[in-house]
Amino acid sequence: MSCSTRTRSCSNRSLRRFVLRLIVVVLGPAVLALLGARIAAAAKATDVDLATSLTHMADFPLGVDSDILVTVTNLGPGNLSDVMTVTVELPAGLVYVDADGKGWTIDAGAEPVITATFDRTVSHGRSAPALTVTVQPDGSVTGPVTLAASVTSLAFDPQPANNDATSVVNVGGSFTPLVAVKSLTTVEDPFNGTVNPKTIPGAYVEYAVEISNRLADRIDDDSIVFVDAVPAGTTLFVEPEALALTDVGVRVAFFEDVISIMLRDQFKEVNVLTPAAVRAHQAIPEELHASYAEA
Repeated sequence: MSCSTRTRSCSNRSLRRFVLRLIVVVLGPAVLALLGARIAAAAKATDVDLATSLTHMADFPLGVDSDILVTVTNLGPGNLSDVMTVTVELPAGLVYVDADGKGWTIDAGAEPVITATFDRTVSHGRSAPALTVTVQPDGSVTGPVTLAASVTSLAFDPQPANNDATSVVNVGGSFTPLVAVKSLTTVEDPFNGTVNPKTIPGAYVEYAVEISNRLADRIDDDSIVFVDAVPAGTTLFVEPEALALTDVGVRVAFFEDVISIMLRDQFKEVNVLTPAAVRAHQAIPEELHASYAEA
């Protein structure tokens, strides 16, 4: 009986040793390392590095509405599908006027802290539509003040340091009646096409300029001249379809200047303007066809 018990006991110990060895084989170091790598890769694919930036004029004059543009960019590697929240803290001397942005929900109930939420997907490499916060100096403070904005979301952010942004603005500075805001958006690149395009050689970058009149009075037609040099290493590409949708008066003024430069042939820019005008010839207003043909 005792021998039988010992035999059973011995058999049980052998079974335990076999099971333990089997577990060691199945979950050996290589398998554990591979499993850990897969888990880490899966976690990394959902990481979302959000970066905040502030854009505004250098001076916020007294008695004039001024805009603060808050831009949040997803640096990846994953796509943001969670709600993100932007908080803008206004310093003393600035009062809240309004806030707006496509897809943003604004809460200004805790002024001077303005909270905005965005509940749409932001793909890797893309930015959410800009959040515009309009403020006005109240006269209580003059000189430099610091603007602050931050972004949070439920997604894991591997680089939280760039979630916060600060910028200094001069309150009570000189008044600038016309404001030009330039923006660049990568539309297409030779490798990714239009899916998460990158700003690499051969990419098409949309360059937009918005000029705002901050005066109460209307500015006369044909009284504004905007000059901006094409950066070195880039080529001007005029989209014919976009020009065709532009107001006729704007197109006339634009192409009059372009054709005038081409006719004079005195500036190095003519080497860029001529092929661009050829590509966009369908958008040239009819009254300028003769001048274009001469050029």
